[in-house]
Amino acid sequence: MFSHYKEKLANYDLMHVVMVYLGRYKTRNCLLELLRILFKSNLPAVIKEKQLKSDYDISLTPDMESEMNTMCNLSLGIAEEYLVKGIDKDMQKGMQKAIVGLLKNGADVDFIAKALEVPGEEVERIGKINKLL
Repeated sequence: MFSHYKEKLANYDLMHVVMVYLGRYKTRNCLLELLRILFKSNLPAVIKEKQLKSDYDISLTPDMESEMNTMCNLSLGIAEEYLVKGIDKDMQKGMQKAIVGLLKNGADVDFIAKALEVPGEEVERIGKINKLL
């Protein structure tokens, strides 16, 4: 795809946004595989550095190594943040299901609030949304 495309020399200094799908699995395309290792894989920076050296004969300067460590740590932090958000969201859904189930079975708001350690207002809000109160 990219090896057959020719652009006018006058357009070389123009900035364009290019989106590249790196895929989930190793590819035979050297450029895409290099980008996948750098940006997609969840490997630690040390392993990425070894792959760059062994597969592409790229030696990192201390500045490049520092940038790659920062990039790897940032991506891990983002992944952890979304994992925590996902867990929180699932816990919230589970709590709502528990409240609805208890209300359907006749438990009163005070009992549910104490048992689940949530504010009574929250129990009432969920009960009203589900037309149980």
